[in-house]
Amino acid sequence: MIGTIAVYHADAESYTDDHRRVLDEISAQAAAVVQNALLFEQTREQAFKDGLTGLANPRALQFQVARELGRARRMGTYFSLVLLDLDEFKAINDQHGHLVGDRALQEVARVLQQTTRPYDTCIRYGGDEFVVLLSACGRAEAEERRRGFQEAVSEIALEAQDGCRIPLGVSAGASVFPDDGDSYERLLARADRRMYRDKAQRKSALTVAPGETAASVAGLRQRRYSTTH
Repeated sequence: MIGTIAVYHADAESYTDDHRRVLDEISAQAAAVVQNALLFEQTREQAFKDGLTGLANPRALQFQVARELGRARRMGTYFSLVLLDLDEFKAINDQHGHLVGDRALQEVARVLQQTTRPYDTCIRYGGDEFVVLLSACGRAEAEERRRGFQEAVSEIALEAQDGCRIPLGVSAGASVFPDDGDSYERLLARADRRMYRDKAQRKSALTVAPGETAASVAGLRQRRYSTTH
């Protein structure tokens, strides 16, 4: 059931079988049109959604950034991009399997959605990278939100099949329009450089002894993060 067509008349018993047949035909044609419209909307939504995480995909990111650019230029405001990269993702896949790796991505996506505002946009940019588009967000707030995302991800309790807890962490970098660029490409490139700088700083702060696993390294990273933030 997707809807009804109701017809009223002031006189009782005014409708004949011919009227009913005409109404049946109209209903059938209207239902086909409505169904096609629903299928079109569903297909369009799927074209902008990542199948694994349910987040928006890179195509949606370009569309959303173009809209934010137009709005910010008209109103003289700003917005921010935060690029996040899941740390040690290859090690998680290698040691625990791709199903656990998929769960890690899904958990990060869930946390990002929970920690953003309704009018922000979370995107799975590709592989183990995510982008959060923050509307009307300047430099100070973007940096605060970036650190908040990192803290929220570090609190995820992901378990492997053997019950072993797998600590998660993300490296992140933020860029702000118009200070860091006036186009989608420049803003993303600046956020990308800052994300890799953050990743290098996080790695350089760790001392890995021979034989340590990626999970133990991730645990050390998480403990250090908890004590320094």
